[in-house]
Amino acid sequence: MNNSITLIGRLTHDLKVQTFEDKKTRVSFSIAVKDYDKAKEPTYFDVQCWNGVAERAQTLLSKGKEVVLVGRMQYYFYEKNVEGTKIQVKAWFVQMTGFHVPGAKKDSEQKSSESTAA
Repeated sequence: MNNSITLIGRLTHDLKVQTFEDKKTRVSFSIAVKDYDKAKEPTYFDVQCWNGVAERAQTLLSKGKEVVLVGRMQYYFYEKNVEGTKIQVKAWFVQMTGFHVPGAKKDSEQKSSESTAA
């Protein structure tokens, strides 16, 4: 696979959910990824996901939660007005295709999964 990225970070804000007329759902958020050098500031990534992955993200992800995500780097263009002149800006984001929430389940999550298994 030529365009693949795996990141481990924490969500910097709650999810932004958008549902479109064609019933497709897009979720967007940002994550902060720590550097190996603890003195350096984290690197921030904008993330988007669609449909099934977006629905799963809505149930499992929230601000401050750690996530291991897999996806690909993509970009889009938008116009920005700078001192009366329109310029075209290229913005990068991660198109998330899958994710994992590491760590132990909370007691409430564990109890609900045990009750559904019985």
